[in-house]
Order: sequence, then C-alpha cells, then structure tokens
Amino acid sequence: MPTVKARNKLCKHIQDNRLYYVDLGELLPTGVTVSSATVASTDTALTIGTPAVLSSDTTVEDEGDPPEDVVIEANTGISVNLSAGTVGQWLVTVVATLSDSSVAAEECDLEIDGESA
Repeated sequence: MPTVKARNKLCKHIQDNRLYYVDLGELLPTGVTVSSATVASTDTALTIGTPAVLSSDTTVEDEGDPPEDVVIEANTGISVNLSAGTVGQWLVTVVATLSDSSVAAEECDLEIDGESA
C-alpha cells in the first residue's frame, strides 16, 4: 500500500520493501516545482531507492489517524523505495533541487520495527 509522510513520520517493518511518497508542496514558493531530489538516512542499513519526481497528480493514502487520501500535485513531491534497515528510530532527509535553482529540505522521522527473517 503506498503511503505518504504523516506529520513527518514514516513507519515500516524491517522486512518491508515499499514505495513511500513525500509531499514537498508546502515548502515550495508559488510557481516553483521540484526538479530532482536525493534521500539519505541516519540508518546506514536502510536501502534507499532512486527518488523520482511525481510527474502527474498522485493520490496516495496518508497513514495518519484517521487515514485519508492525499493528492500530491504534479512536480511537487517524490516517491522513493525503502527496504531493509535496522529496528529503531531514524531520520530520513529529502533534499530537493527546485526549478528556480534553490534547494528545499524536509526531514522525516522513520520508525522501523519487527524482526528480520
């Protein structure tokens, strides 16, 4: 199930291999879009896929309480695959290069739980 950051928090099971979405729209000035992004984590065992800028409006489920559908507008968010990792609390940082050549960053708490196989 696709997810979007909820209150800057991402949760995954250590065995999950999932696609996550991060909405950067609130960080962007009017008319500015995301050109590219990088993702890093304080968990060196976390496998991070290549982030992709969303080229069309994308509806995803926010795992907040209560869950709700969120529309991320085209070119204002990214998707990234996260897998493996280490059980615990970690930080994930998204750094986006914007269409006006500026940079925006978003930090998300990542909670990894469960046991490895």
